[in-house]
Amino acid sequence: MRTAALSTAMLVSLSPGLTLCGCDAESDTTAERTMVTGPNASEGGPSRDAPGAPDAARWDGSGLPDAVDGAARTDGGLVAPGMPRIFFSDLDSGPSTGGKDGKGVFVTVYGGGFGSVRGGSTITVGGGSVDNYLVWNDSKVAFQLGSAAQNGDIVVHNTHGDSNGVPFVVRNGRILFVAPDGTGDGSFSSPMSPAPVHADAQPGDTYYFRAGTYAGRYGDPFWTVANYTFGATKKGTPGNPIALVGYPDEAATLRAPGNGINIKFSENAGASGHFTVANFTMVGVAGSVSGGGDWTKEKSALSRKTGQRIMRRDGRGRVG
Repeated sequence: MRTAALSTAMLVSLSPGLTLCGCDAESDTTAERTMVTGPNASEGGPSRDAPGAPDAARWDGSGLPDAVDGAARTDGGLVAPGMPRIFFSDLDSGPSTGGKDGKGVFVTVYGGGFGSVRGGSTITVGGGSVDNYLVWNDSKVAFQLGSAAQNGDIVVHNTHGDSNGVPFVVRNGRILFVAPDGTGDGSFSSPMSPAPVHADAQPGDTYYFRAGTYAGRYGDPFWTVANYTFGATKKGTPGNPIALVGYPDEAATLRAPGNGINIKFSENAGASGHFTVANFTMVGVAGSVSGGGDWTKEKSALSRKTGQRIMRRDGRGRVG
């Protein structure tokens, strides 16, 4: 087991085969710090302030690495000025139909050189043009997949050239929307409550959490004081993960109840796995994300956790 310290009194425990991204080891609990990394940070991927990091690499206020005059970025690649480069995406699979306006899942890519405005720039997935751009800035783009998307690489195209590709698989699955006070059926226009997510989740589901604070104990509260606890009976499958995603360009916050954590991927019956958790602000006391994977087989059950803002709340309710 690996344990990554997020801040004083805040731990995330990782079993073999699990990765945690978007967290920052920080002993100063009076200041909030943010990091956004790719899905393999715990496996030796890039991290801010890492020993031996290039002097030219610096970090902007969003937590994304920035390049200086085309010098080396924190991923070790060289990026010419203006040339787009993708570091990672929040989702690596999902349906191209269903959801809002029938255009499939929303995908967010992080990187650099995309351009401060879209203009004539485009994104393709497997060579097919995507649809409905929600966010476009130099370091982040969010888009809806669209029916033209195919299995293959996500690629950003702008006047400076084409980016590297990151793989994406178009697959079947449900797309559901959640709101803190939702009472609907999970459609875009009628979001569901966060409580049924635990009971209803099935492999291939993608849940988008709309803006607001989620502070309840929404599933399997017997084993852990957490917003969500998923065990052996609640897991995705290889190629069909369950995705819990903050809706693009909105602030969805998981606030742990009491002195608990945000999401735990194990309980008495066993461990969960094959989840994607992305684009949340997580505020916890005992931790943020814990457990999951197969405890006896290396790399047997994987989860992706990307684009998080992780903060610590002390016993007096103060956040830092």
